[in-house]
Amino acid sequence: MPALSYKYLRHMLRAGYRGGHGIHSPFVYDLVRNVVFNRSGLRVPEAVKSYHRELAGMKAHIRITGQGAGSRVTTQQERRISSVVKRSSVTQKQGALLYRLCRWYGPSLVTELGSGLGISTAYLSAGAGSSPVVSIEGSPEKYAFAIAHQPAFNEGVTEFIMGGFDRCFPPLLERISDKTIIFIDGDHRYQPTIEKVQALLQMKGDGIRELMIILDDIYWSDEMEKAWKALVADQRVNISMDLFHMGILFVRPGIAKQHFNVFF
Repeated sequence: MPALSYKYLRHMLRAGYRGGHGIHSPFVYDLVRNVVFNRSGLRVPEAVKSYHRELAGMKAHIRITGQGAGSRVTTQQERRISSVVKRSSVTQKQGALLYRLCRWYGPSLVTELGSGLGISTAYLSAGAGSSPVVSIEGSPEKYAFAIAHQPAFNEGVTEFIMGGFDRCFPPLLERISDKTIIFIDGDHRYQPTIEKVQALLQMKGDGIRELMIILDDIYWSDEMEKAWKALVADQRVNISMDLFHMGILFVRPGIAKQHFNVFF
């Protein structure tokens, strides 16, 4: 497996479109310029950043059990909270992007597969406005931590669901409507990732036209890179954007299929 640093260098050399230059689609130009590179100057609420910093400084320990591919850097179940934040949570830069994506897209619903300690949930919730946020977590300890510590960051309802994705994801599909954001950061294996995204791409329910699917850690492993490439090639995906640490897929009928490598 190529080292992550090599993959990052390869992505940097292939990427373009910094600031939106060279993009002809008004939709994608606005996304890259004003959301990815934040030329609009949108700021994350201080309460969310403060919450992130608070958890990043916690010295207490938490026991981690759960599902998915596990950690790439440690097999220890007893971990310091600050270490979990550093190694498993979104960075402030990535969290700010999640916040801006929600604000820009104006979703009817935000769903998250993999709450973790609730840091990404906080950014999503703050950006969701009055729209509800539903987050699933497979680790009982992380779920309990997120429930106990998550302040109210949005005008809507933030709902945490405890359970494995195989059990909790199918009922969640019934709640998805037009312009739903789905953030997937809970299982870094090929088959589960493919199955969940394909289930979303197959949806033809009443009123469902657009979806935004965000995949975290698309180069986390060879399996995740393989899954990302397969999904980018899927003809049901109209727009795909490779940001290296994250990948974004849009179902947006009426727009030509396009792919963008962006150095973020």
